[in-house]
Amino acid sequence: MMIPQTGSFKIGFDTVLISRIDQSLSRWGTAFTNRLFTEREQAYCDTGVGPVRASRYAVRFAAKEAFVKAWDLFYWNAPPPLQGICFSAIEVVSDRWGRPKLELLGSVGETFETLGFSVESVSLSHDNTNACAVVGVALKKQGQI
Repeated sequence: MMIPQTGSFKIGFDTVLISRIDQSLSRWGTAFTNRLFTEREQAYCDTGVGPVRASRYAVRFAAKEAFVKAWDLFYWNAPPPLQGICFSAIEVVSDRWGRPKLELLGSVGETFETLGFSVESVSLSHDNTNACAVVGVALKKQGQI
């Protein structure tokens, strides 16, 4: 098994078709949002109407996917530290100027911190069709489970 090197930095990227998220919102409603998003994320996204609402959910979904991809890169050719990450444990929040960051909750946050990782960068963007996110993860100190 490859042991990640302290000081390493990995980047995850994801893009999502906003129309796919819009279809999921229409088809499954709160069953979809409760499974993937925190209450705070839902409260923010639901203040938008129509395409704005769908794009807010889509860009947050992309950020969660990008985070998982970045973290997983540290474990190339080895099992990931957590199997089946619950997306509602990855929360996209903004500071008072609108800059995004991730808050990791529950076992995801505990494992991430125990292993010595940190989220260093989050960038979100969307247009009328696509939402995308880039997340940078660093290994600050060598930890263990």
